Amino acid sequence: MALGLTLSIALGAAKLAWDNGIRVGWEDDGPQIVLTPVAIEQIPPSGTISVKNINRAIEVDRLAIKFNGCRKGGTKDISCHFSVINNAGDLGFGASRSDSKIVEKGNYIYEARSVKIANGGSSIELYSKIETPVIFTFPGVASDVKKLEVLEVYMESGSWFKIQYRNVPLE
Repeated sequence: MALGLTLSIALGAAKLAWDNGIRVGWEDDGPQIVLTPVAIEQIPPSGTISVKNINRAIEVDRLAIKFNGCRKGGTKDISCHFSVINNAGDLGFGASRSDSKIVEKGNYIYEARSVKIANGGSSIELYSKIETPVIFTFPGVASDVKKLEVLEVYMESGSWFKIQYRNVPLE
């Protein structure tokens, strides 16, 4: 993980903020400049980002990616939900059905049946600062399965990367 910087400048009483991480404001005690480290995930040479805390959003290649959980449907299908926000200029974004998978107890492995980005397919023009839903759907698992041992999803924005989660509870 690398560190980026958020720049804060205070010059008086009123405060202004921009989404790009640069904050400018005014305070009574005069001008101030504050640099705050911000965690940014770098795509490792292996291409796999292992996420230890499934409740934490990560930032990869200027994309903020939040895991919103996996749900078991009435047909035993599992849908895993993500929110992606592009923090850069407009760019192409994709997700791979064939490379994404879940692993349940006993090392049973299931490839994703489908991936849906917003109201379309597996690729989209991702416009800046708009939260976009991404849903991976996997075939049904045994009815007694309450968690996934592994969830791996492949996404790309210029280059492909894999995000891996372990011990994912099913809702």
